[in-house]
Amino acid sequence: MAGLRPRSGLGRDGLDGWAARLEAEWQAIFTQRQIPPDYLEIWWHCSSCRDSGWLRPDEKCSCLVQQEIDYLYHQSELPPELREQTFDTFRVDLYPPEFRSFMEQVVAECKAFAARVASGQATENLVFRGGVGLGKTHLSSAIAHTVLRSARSVIYLTLPELLDRIRHYKFEAADPEALSLLREVDLLILDDLGGEKVSEFSVQELFVLINYRIAHRLPMLVSTNLSWTDLEGAYTARIASRLMGSSLVLKLDGDDIRLLLKRARSQGPMEARPSR
Repeated sequence: MAGLRPRSGLGRDGLDGWAARLEAEWQAIFTQRQIPPDYLEIWWHCSSCRDSGWLRPDEKCSCLVQQEIDYLYHQSELPPELREQTFDTFRVDLYPPEFRSFMEQVVAECKAFAARVASGQATENLVFRGGVGLGKTHLSSAIAHTVLRSARSVIYLTLPELLDRIRHYKFEAADPEALSLLREVDLLILDDLGGEKVSEFSVQELFVLINYRIAHRLPMLVSTNLSWTDLEGAYTARIASRLMGSSLVLKLDGDDIRLLLKRARSQGPMEARPSR
């Protein structure tokens, strides 16, 4: 075998010389035509994994993790105007002095809830109660961001939007997979419960959804301006009991933070002070 010669008739030294001459010709052509010397190199979007998405068979590359997070953000239905509402941008200092200590505790509870969901721990649901402009939506967005950044799925909808999806998936599109996603997403956020016209369909579907997620230990975050009595009146005692009985309920009080924030912005950074 050692004495065999390649079809070219060249030995090892001859092949090496031929390769060197070809390399020199390529370099001359590149120089003559002003082609960058690395033109024929492979350009990876991610040099760490060479676009495979994996560093090792059991370890995802950060680029793949980011792609998954980007997809989860798209899937979450989180409105663009809420993308900047994180825990870092939540302004406890805008609340009146008598509410700040309580709101610091609320933020701590929200961060703990978000951390449990992000790590896949079983946790009770979280319910925000309170009037308009008290920070319920901002805190909901902040929790959603924390969970999404951990590469866990979130769906953020108002109840009317959710019911429209259920109606569409059940009766129009016949899409059981999409319907299953609503039930089994890692965190389901229902914003502004009570802001829709209540029907027999909405009561039935809401009960089925809440019951399913509680039975499967899948957390929900619900915000509402309804009192316990109003919640029972609108959605029946059965739904109110199942929801509130499985949740940590945080009741927010104070002034409309949107108005206070608008006032603070108009006053400038040195004069931004909470006021009643």
